[in-house]
Amino acid sequence: MKIKKYAIFEPNLIFNEVKYEIGKRYKKRSLLVDENINTLVSHYFGTYNIAKQIQIRIVYEYEDCYIIHNEIDYYNDFEYNVENTIKNFFLLLRYRNEYVMNKNIDSMSIYEKIALATVGNRIHIKKLVPWIKENQNKMEDDHYFQNLQYNVLKNIDKNEFYLNDSEIAYSFFKNLRFKELDRILEDNNVIYNEAIADLGYDKYLDYFIDNKEYLKSEILTHNILSKGRHKDLNYFIKNHKEWFIINLIVIQQRKEDLIKLSKSENDDISWLANKELNEIEFP
Repeated sequence: MKIKKYAIFEPNLIFNEVKYEIGKRYKKRSLLVDENINTLVSHYFGTYNIAKQIQIRIVYEYEDCYIIHNEIDYYNDFEYNVENTIKNFFLLLRYRNEYVMNKNIDSMSIYEKIALATVGNRIHIKKLVPWIKENQNKMEDDHYFQNLQYNVLKNIDKNEFYLNDSEIAYSFFKNLRFKELDRILEDNNVIYNEAIADLGYDKYLDYFIDNKEYLKSEILTHNILSKGRHKDLNYFIKNHKEWFIINLIVIQQRKEDLIKLSKSENDDISWLANKELNEIEFP
């Protein structure tokens, strides 16, 4: 007995970096399938980041295998119980449906907003930015909201405009993989670099230290020193005497740094270091 189910694929029938073919048999549980499209989309969104085009294919389930068939027609093949927001998501994503694309941003579901960001139309990307800014405090930890932010960032034309730190939160950087962060780093945007440094990954902290021009940013330098890596503290105490850097070094409360700074010829620095030494009980 065969049961009609559905699965979500990327273009060219890619799922989980494996390419599938129409009509071939595949072991059960090798795909994410469901009889209910609402449940399927919700499960997929909860597991994967939507940063590219996706499609729904019909999958027939037999006792011991799955067989993949054609992509559904999103205008005609959706069943009566599929939510309108999911229908609109695919109408926008697959067909650039103008009615969905031109809806008021505030009236769009999070699915529709993600589809709009994935399509990447510059005018609509710009419209999404103030909505993200307005809602970031209450939705910052929401998986769908982070997905939306990443797609907005991914599709910005950096030569025409970019988002500064007063317009959008970059907490979602922590959900990106190294290859995505590497791509963002190539843009050499000061705001993005500061956010990447704040992640605290050794790979990027080393990169910024090795490429000294990045250290012109006080925020980026603060983000490096706040991680408290000993080799970074050693580098800065040896090579930098700026007051804001000295403050950051003192905050890390390394005894050897405080003793060295307490002997500084600069009265303000020696006072600050001695004050910290007197307040700390070292083991």
